[in-house]
Amino acid sequence: MKKKPVTLRVTKKMTAFELQGFIDFVHAVDPELNPDELITLAAFIVRSLPEIFISSPVMISQVKGMAQAMKNQRK
Repeated sequence: MKKKPVTLRVTKKMTAFELQGFIDFVHAVDPELNPDELITLAAFIVRSLPEIFISSPVMISQVKGMAQAMKNQRK
């Protein structure tokens, strides 16, 4: 039986939830940051992720593996 695809609306909610979790993590690293600073710092980190991933063959391999697993679930 084929799985029902996840809707764009659900994926947007999931992304927002995970991003909030990351902002909470940044806040735990430095609790003195105000909300604007937390969100700005999280945005800068997210923006730099491609560079971080490119410099790590292990991380790229993990991303490719996760992507392949997701594609395999489509079948």
